[in-house]
Amino acid sequence: MRAIAYVRTRKIEPAASEQAVSRQRDAVIAWINSAADHVVITTYIEDESQPGLRPNLKTAIDVCQKQNAILLVASTKAIGSGEPFCLPTFDVPVVKLQAQHRF
Repeated sequence: MRAIAYVRTRKIEPAASEQAVSRQRDAVIAWINSAADHVVITTYIEDESQPGLRPNLKTAIDVCQKQNAILLVASTKAIGSGEPFCLPTFDVPVVKLQAQHRF
């Protein structure tokens, strides 16, 4: 199963952001290791410091459609003082991982 990973960060809160990215990457690695056919083609990292702007999410979805891949959302949990990520409806298959702990 081919996937595009989507990882979120919040650069205006460096400590929370670093922890969040580390846990999300761990979740992606665990997903890859869970089956021999799991492959991540590429990873898009979104800075959530500016609410509502998600250009990398749009790019990730476009690449999923072109590559016939799933979108692997590493976490929907809030990062630092930010809001949780509410998954909109997508035109591509989505697998939602949950990195451990609040960031």
